Amino acid sequence: MASADILLGGDFNCVLDAGDSTGHGSYSSSLSTLIHGYSLRDAWQARLGKTAYTHYTVHRATRLDRFYPTEGLLRRKTGVATMAAVFTDHFAVVLRLSMGAPLLRRGRGTWKLRSDTLTSTRVMEDVQHHWTQWKKQQHLYPNINLWLSLHCKKWLRQMFQRLKTERRRDLQTLENFYYDYIYDLVSTADGNLSASPALRHLNAKIVRLHAKRLQSNMSDTSPGGQHSRREAYPVSTN
Repeated sequence: MASADILLGGDFNCVLDAGDSTGHGSYSSSLSTLIHGYSLRDAWQARLGKTAYTHYTVHRATRLDRFYPTEGLLRRKTGVATMAAVFTDHFAVVLRLSMGAPLLRRGRGTWKLRSDTLTSTRVMEDVQHHWTQWKKQQHLYPNINLWLSLHCKKWLRQMFQRLKTERRRDLQTLENFYYDYIYDLVSTADGNLSASPALRHLNAKIVRLHAKRLQSNMSDTSPGGQHSRREAYPVSTN
């Protein structure tokens, strides 16, 4: 990022273009002067008829949340989108920039088995089923230690990694369902959405999902097993 680059973003509570509101939006000449004075550009380049409003009321829909980067940063844009947010009645604006930073690659790290997984009836039934099959291969190894380390451990790891992937996919599917429901609530709101019991209930569910995912990540990974990608940085206004 060059030293002269600027990225201005937030909830501006005003519009600079009539197309950013379905009603009478509040226009700010001061913001317009600032944007033009620093040669900033609107990061949202909507197609015709595809304005992404970020706030809905009973009277109008308005694109209040925006990003204004300089031309250099705008050329690095890889995507911009809106998404339902948990702690606000606004839609979040997510801007992705390619920063050209090196891609860090690390090894797999140490595999760690979550001990609480063994309390699952389904998991234990799977282990018992596979154990019967694995014992049939024991005679192919010179001793029991090699059989355990070379054969059983390999299949145990694959089985538990598959279960971890399924668990994460289920959590993501449930979270997406909640966000779709929030989107429907926001799109059809006819009053004070922030006071909606249904929205507060969904917010609480998503918070619990995030806590569950964080706990799962802390249990499933070790510092040496984390992967890092630094070529793209998501930025959100909410």
